[in-house]
Amino acid sequence: MGLAHRMDAQVPDQPPPLTERSPAEPWWESSAAQLPAVLARLHDNSHDEVDLFWSLFDYYNHLMSRMAGYAVQTAILGEAVAQFFRSRAYPFFEAMFLELVARSALSAGDLTKGLAAFEEMARIHREDQRDELVELADDVWGYAKTGLSVSDLQPLIFASIARVFLLIGDQERLAGTYLHASALYAQHGAHDSAVAALAKAREIAVASDLPDILIKSHEQEAVLAFERGDAVGSVAAAQATLALHEADGSEPSLRLRHNLATAQMELGHLEEAAEIYLSLIDTVEDVCFKGVLQVNLASCLRRQNALPQAAVSVGRARDLFDKDTTYDILLELEIVSASIAIDS
Repeated sequence: MGLAHRMDAQVPDQPPPLTERSPAEPWWESSAAQLPAVLARLHDNSHDEVDLFWSLFDYYNHLMSRMAGYAVQTAILGEAVAQFFRSRAYPFFEAMFLELVARSALSAGDLTKGLAAFEEMARIHREDQRDELVELADDVWGYAKTGLSVSDLQPLIFASIARVFLLIGDQERLAGTYLHASALYAQHGAHDSAVAALAKAREIAVASDLPDILIKSHEQEAVLAFERGDAVGSVAAAQATLALHEADGSEPSLRLRHNLATAQMELGHLEEAAEIYLSLIDTVEDVCFKGVLQVNLASCLRRQNALPQAAVSVGRARDLFDKDTTYDILLELEIVSASIAIDS
């Protein structure tokens, strides 16, 4: 007896006990060409839609377990299932397997098919599939951030994710996507694109009243200015960020404060820089970073002609560093130490 209605009820959170379900089904070995007939029989013979769901859920997990070694084949099979349920007007099941297609196609390096499946899932998904869609979006970002896609393809990934969050009306994640893109562009030296993405994130944050994103956008502006050597712009953006943190009652990041101290020192604002370094030394837990801060403080104190205090900071830095400390950090320590000795 066929199914009389579409899947309107919520699917149970937990499957039936394994003893009530076959751990493997012969039809799982069907080819893509065979799947439409197999799925038609499965559909017609299912007691209800929950029964059909768990049968498909088991098949989905079977395909997922094989994806690492058979990504291309998994994408083809998932696409066949999605197409079948599209023809039967079952968007819930279609979206379920479009997620599989997206994951397997991206794993196989087929960016076009993977992103198309991702965006189609976003277009047709049901509200109770939203979490899966957002999780997929995070994983799609992973292909950009971990370098699994070459840098000239990363904008395509970013644009796809942005379209998905725009489609589902998630302004916070849309703004966050622009922030991530800004950092990614900056990493590859695409400064103009980084600035443009940052401006878009801030525009969304202001329009949608997203204070956390607004704060992060100012912090990112400070980072971008710092990385391109604009100490004045970095200090201005960092101070704007600190003001927002103070108004919001939240704590600024260590990175922001460290960059601000370094920019202040470059501008010759030595007292302000030393004050920030001392504050950071009191709060950070990472031993190596604490040593780096002591070196920075020593350099700052030397320029203030506070040579005894600078020498103390150098000694404290030596005590904090160990065999795992990088050559560059140790070299900076010796340069500062030598400069203090020359000035003494």
